Amino acid sequence: MPFLDLPLDMVPEERLLSEGEYQVRCLGAVEKDSKTTPGNRFIELRLDVPAAPFAEPIYHRLMLPPRDFNLQTALNKGNNIDAEEEKQIDYLRKVARAKESFGLPSGRGVELQNFTGKTAWAFVKITPESGNFPAKNEIGRFTTRKA
Repeated sequence: MPFLDLPLDMVPEERLLSEGEYQVRCLGAVEKDSKTTPGNRFIELRLDVPAAPFAEPIYHRLMLPPRDFNLQTALNKGNNIDAEEEKQIDYLRKVARAKESFGLPSGRGVELQNFTGKTAWAFVKITPESGNFPAKNEIGRFTTRKA
């Protein structure tokens, strides 16, 4: 077997970003189904921070309502919507905010491939380590412009 002479001892470790507002770039977006909760689906965005090349990539989930959720039916209830419907509407609100932040056209629906290569501003936070899981950066929220 050949020996590959690679400078592996010189490769910098990935690091956490300090909490704050950063420009993030989308490296890919895919729709996934939850492995732990069947029926729950989400958009997973794989993000990096161009200004911090050694930062760990950030994986952000945008939850989606169930396929049978009808927004118009919920909105027709006015102030009588229930907590579950409000949660589903909030999921849609966050997808719309992400679309706007990445400069994608407003309106119905989203083409996931259109996220790739686009940049947006977002507040990045640190989630502390928990059990076997190390601390990691997460998106607190997307913004529509640099503050």
